[in-house]
Amino acid sequence: MPYNPFRGLLFSGLLFPIPVPGTDGDDVIYGDTRPSISCGRSANNVIDAGGGSDVVYGDASDMTGTAKGGNDIISGGTAYRDELFGDASTMSGHSVGGNDVIRDASAGSNALYGDAETMTEWARGGNDFLDVGGYGETQLTGDGRYMSDHTRGGDDVIIGGPVFTAGDGSFMSGYARGGNDQIYLENRDPRPGFGTNHAYGDGGTMQDETRGGRDLLVGSAAADEMTGDGGDMRNNSRGGDDSIFGRDGDDILRGDAHFVADSVAGGNDWLDGGAGNDILYGDFGTMSAGVKGGNDHLTGGPGADTFVFVGDSSNGRDVVHDYGQGSDAIRIDFLLAEVPHQLKAHVWKGSTVIELGDGSVTLQNYVGALNIQSNASLDIVFA
Repeated sequence: MPYNPFRGLLFSGLLFPIPVPGTDGDDVIYGDTRPSISCGRSANNVIDAGGGSDVVYGDASDMTGTAKGGNDIISGGTAYRDELFGDASTMSGHSVGGNDVIRDASAGSNALYGDAETMTEWARGGNDFLDVGGYGETQLTGDGRYMSDHTRGGDDVIIGGPVFTAGDGSFMSGYARGGNDQIYLENRDPRPGFGTNHAYGDGGTMQDETRGGRDLLVGSAAADEMTGDGGDMRNNSRGGDDSIFGRDGDDILRGDAHFVADSVAGGNDWLDGGAGNDILYGDFGTMSAGVKGGNDHLTGGPGADTFVFVGDSSNGRDVVHDYGQGSDAIRIDFLLAEVPHQLKAHVWKGSTVIELGDGSVTLQNYVGALNIQSNASLDIVFA
């Protein structure tokens, strides 16, 4: 395997799995001999980055045309800063990423991407497995940092969670589609005050006509912040039908996005806070006129949980399955918080139903006193 001492470029062009070792220096490693691949399938490589701050591409620098990535195994080294890409720097055309396994066990500021840094045109991500065994300011992204045009994310499995985890892309635009991803968070940071996980089922930012996948997010034993689709959703982006489980800790769960604007629509999500004093948003952390919520199912679990809804917008028809088990609260916020509001409620088949805009929230199998919070003056009148 030729080695360039000035850039640390290592290659393996064989068509069967072969170890590709890094050095203790700062390497740039390609699993395939060709910097650019336009057709055919790359080799299945086993790459160990070694020491130093490395940049690793499981296959090539650029994948275009009908190129297909190999099923690579990539291990980060012990350095503070590694960037590990399952396939390439850039994927375009109809290229397809391999089903890669990427692991990094260091305690540094690393970035792991299942497929590429940039995905454009009709590129498609593979079904990748990402695992960060250490702790630190690590970023985990199932497919690409940038996904645009008609790109599609793979069905990825991600284990870890320090700082930022996204099932598909950091930035999604155009008609990009998220895959059906599984994210399992773990808090491995022993330092006091560190280790809060932030996870998004699809992208950090979703705009234009992007669509979220049907994702599964499972929290750690600590306090997690998990969002089913994107941190920021805009334009005509649409959320997927996601399932989010908080487990232990005081978690914040959002079915679709944290920030939202324009004509975004949320998916039909299932949220379960688990143990702890959790905050559950069926749709969005902040609401905006013109945005449409989904029909969501929320379970707080043990602890004093807060269920958050919007009273004067398209909230969807939501169900809270365990309200009243402890010091739970219903928070109803309004876009027009400066004026007083009145909402109607009624009892139906042993459940309390509160009408919200053109939607409702049903407190299943609960009839009794309500602990209501709001950002406006609010009266609830039972019919």
